[in-house]
Amino acid sequence: VFLLFGGKRSICLEKNEGVKLTKRLIFLSISDFFEPLERPPVQFNHDKHVEALKQKGCSACHPKDQQGNVVYIYPRVRNEKTKKSLMNSYHHDCIGCHSKLANEGKKTGPVTCGECHAWENTQKAEKVVWPDAGFDYYLHNLHADAAGGDCGICHHTGDMTSCRNCHGKKDGDETLSFRKAAHISCIQCHLEYEAGPSSCKGCHSGLKRTIAELADIPHPDVGQPEKVLLTIKDARMNKVPFNHKSHEGCTSSCRDCHHESLESCKNCHTLRGDSKGDWITLANAYHEKSSDRSCIGCHETKKSEALCAGCHSFRPGGMVEEACIVCHRGSFGEACDVSRLEAPDELLPEDMGKVIEISILEKEYLAVKFPHYLHIKKLTEVSNENKLSRCFHYNSMTVCMGCHHLSPMKPKAPVPSCSECHSVRKDSKNKGLSLLGAYHRQCLGCHKEMKTGPTGCNECHAQKVKTEAGE
Repeated sequence: VFLLFGGKRSICLEKNEGVKLTKRLIFLSISDFFEPLERPPVQFNHDKHVEALKQKGCSACHPKDQQGNVVYIYPRVRNEKTKKSLMNSYHHDCIGCHSKLANEGKKTGPVTCGECHAWENTQKAEKVVWPDAGFDYYLHNLHADAAGGDCGICHHTGDMTSCRNCHGKKDGDETLSFRKAAHISCIQCHLEYEAGPSSCKGCHSGLKRTIAELADIPHPDVGQPEKVLLTIKDARMNKVPFNHKSHEGCTSSCRDCHHESLESCKNCHTLRGDSKGDWITLANAYHEKSSDRSCIGCHETKKSEALCAGCHSFRPGGMVEEACIVCHRGSFGEACDVSRLEAPDELLPEDMGKVIEISILEKEYLAVKFPHYLHIKKLTEVSNENKLSRCFHYNSMTVCMGCHHLSPMKPKAPVPSCSECHSVRKDSKNKGLSLLGAYHRQCLGCHKEMKTGPTGCNECHAQKVKTEAGE
């Protein structure tokens, strides 16, 4: 059996009675064990079978262990010696059940090859995505309350770590795979206490609570420090003062940053890499921009949001040299998120008006009256209201750099105009943008990313009224 997992949840589940969940199917195949296969996978509707067999319960299809607990494996007896033996294991349970019900005169499912192994299922199987069940702070708190604070009911080894710390992708000598362990423990408990979902779509709904909805939910207390100085032996960079408590408020679960365990990153990721950390160095673990678990990767995600993307979509992402000192400060001292960008009046030259007229390209359209002051004011407000921005926008001219991207900047000093770098004429020898391209890419690009402002020609510059010859 293979399940294709992916995606996440997106809103608070208690408020979703009216939400229509996506219908998803399971595709049965033995391609993980034997290839090539003569027939395509079987499209299997698990929830439909659960409903039809609800009087018999899960044991109608799944075996029980010695303690009488249902073990969520299928088929009941799996003979994996050969392709044919494994195929017969499935046929014995599926076709056997369907045939038995048919002989009893009851409504049942297909019993012939082509009815189950339909060729169109090959493409469907590639498109099906089952979301991760997820276990955010809300669900953890709900379960902790239900258990009366007895963590050992779920954390049976006594270690306050993720189940994945012991239960991997495959069965071990003494441990079940995470998939088996989760289904056995969770479903068995839900059925026994008649609490929580027991169907596929009940857990794998594709819905996720937002960070805002989790804001007032208590977080697990496993003795984590509120603040910690991140460092490692022989490191040459300054220590990083890290506020763990404030970062918790930006996550939906501990696993947003941590992997299977709740250990410090340096325990697995060393300066030069180690097999425990899959040879990913500590520097890459913190700075890899494509990872949603790294510091920079998470920050890159925030920079892609509308209010930030207007400037950051045009700037190089990832690790930039001028940002190193923001994190590697060596000690806590003054919090980095208390700085504020100055008001536009403190930055602009004394003789600069609040509206700038751009007429250098005036031809078919009238000159653009650009509200320069209002743009700076708005972007300054956006930056000052954002906790992450307040840390990294320590240069008073940061907002100005969004448009004047290659100019030396200092308060009250004029900057070169766009036309000093971007030529009015498009020159084939010059690989840079022409002035027309620079204006439109910068202005329209920012408006598009921030989902605001005008994007039509006549919204920025009115078209000239054409006059007839001789008038």
